[in-house]
Amino acid sequence: MQATRGTTKRILFVDGEACLVEGFERLLGPQEARWDILIASEGDAALRMLEAHPCDAVVTGMRLPGMDGVQFLERVRDRFPGVVRILQAGDSEKAATLRAVGVAHQFLPKPCDAGCLVQTIERACGLTSTLRDNVIRRTVGAVGELPCLPRTAAALMRALEDPDVPVSRIGHIVGQDVAISAKVMQLANSAFFGRSQVVTTIPHAVAVLGVEVLKQLVIAAEIFRAFQPRRHIEGFALDTIQSHSHLVAAIAARLPLPKAVVPTATIAALLHDAGKLVLASRLPLECERIRRLTIGGRLSFQAAEEQILGASHAEIGCCLLALWGLPPLVVSAVARHHQPAVEEGDNPPFGAPAAVYCANLLAHEREAAVAGELPDQTSPINQEYLRAVGMEDEIAGWRAMAEMAGAL
Repeated sequence: MQATRGTTKRILFVDGEACLVEGFERLLGPQEARWDILIASEGDAALRMLEAHPCDAVVTGMRLPGMDGVQFLERVRDRFPGVVRILQAGDSEKAATLRAVGVAHQFLPKPCDAGCLVQTIERACGLTSTLRDNVIRRTVGAVGELPCLPRTAAALMRALEDPDVPVSRIGHIVGQDVAISAKVMQLANSAFFGRSQVVTTIPHAVAVLGVEVLKQLVIAAEIFRAFQPRRHIEGFALDTIQSHSHLVAAIAARLPLPKAVVPTATIAALLHDAGKLVLASRLPLECERIRRLTIGGRLSFQAAEEQILGASHAEIGCCLLALWGLPPLVVSAVARHHQPAVEEGDNPPFGAPAAVYCANLLAHEREAAVAGELPDQTSPINQEYLRAVGMEDEIAGWRAMAEMAGAL
């Protein structure tokens, strides 16, 4: 084991193959000025290093003395949940690697070129460091899966047992559930499973992974197990979050976006409330306190989150999806779905982030109308923002469209 002094991030590389340990030193030489690089050749020593030298990320191979890479990452998750966990594996290790889908944040092929390795680490570490509360950061880091609906999990398992099931059917079932969609998008966008493709649609993700890989995922990792809440949380019914997410996706897909942007906006809309799933499954007491503060319109949901958590579900969701390696524009749209602003690089100005923001508020208006309630007056659609993106005259037509989308 050895360490080189750096200034920005501390990264621990772990591999039981001596030639690969030496390879890390050559591969990462240019990073010495920006990273503090630690290297270990076995799991127990790596855990002691983490205890003595807190790290931003660990990158491990599968073959370690005394434990394999999956067991090592499980111990890292349990003892150091805020550390980004990345698994490297070769093609011959795919079956074993599938055991890690509930514990690894990202997957890389072995060998992996320096550019891919550095980009993966930088992106995975970037957003989680912005979470202001260490408890929230560790909570997000510990998440291996999101809660899914029992009926969707059961339907997927039944379909995967059918040897003649068409891929289109699998894609349809996956697209019905926010949690399953997020996990499939994570794997399809990994350099290991997806071979560095940028995947922005569920059918493409299913095609990239293949039915056989999905079958093995269900059997090996139980990542699609149904949500069993520890307690009832008023206002956090999983069915409600899921149906809202599907309505937002349906509306976003119908907004006047360039054709190439529609898939990104649609998947971002489907996943925009992933942070709420994290809260419901991991922080139920805090969820209840947030809901109490919103009763009677005293505070908006986002203001209550800020008061209780010091972070919003948008921040939590975008950090999780960034950890999982989803495309940057999807992550950006999830992050900004409550905070409209035209940012440098928004091309076109009315792109995926703007579409998800508008679709989310239109969906809330539609849901309030169906329930016979008044719309939430604490967060109306920002007219100044609509003018900035050139859409100030479109809102009436969009409301009519949202009504039709909600009736489908």
